[in-house]
Formats: sequence, C-alpha cells, structure tokens
Amino acid sequence: MEGANQKAGRLLQENIEKLHAISQALLERECLDGEEVEMIIKGEQLPPKNGKEDEKKTDQPTSAA
Repeated sequence: MEGANQKAGRLLQENIEKLHAISQALLERECLDGEEVEMIIKGEQLPPKNGKEDEKKTDQPTSAA
C-alpha cells in the first residue's frame, strides 16, 4: 500500500503541467473560479479577462439615506 505522502507526490508529478498552467493563470488574474480551473485542467484557453465582470463581483449597491 502506498503512503499518503508518496501518493500526493506522485499525483503532483503526474499533473505538473496542469499545476504550472493554474499557477500561471493565477499570476495573471490573481483569482480563478471553478469553471476557469476546469477549463485549464481540460487544456482549454481562458477567455480574456473582462474588467466589467470583475467590477460587478466587487461592487456593493449603496442605499441612499
């Protein structure tokens, strides 16, 4: 039976290209959602980052008093 540490190391080595692709995307975008990670794992290109979409995620509606 393979030890957990050995198994983790083997899985990382088997998927090192995917790990590097995710790392590069994080350096470029700072944040990835689950769909983007899945795209990277499948070897697909991420669409260009959309600034307006990012603003929607961070903007909070304010109420007028």
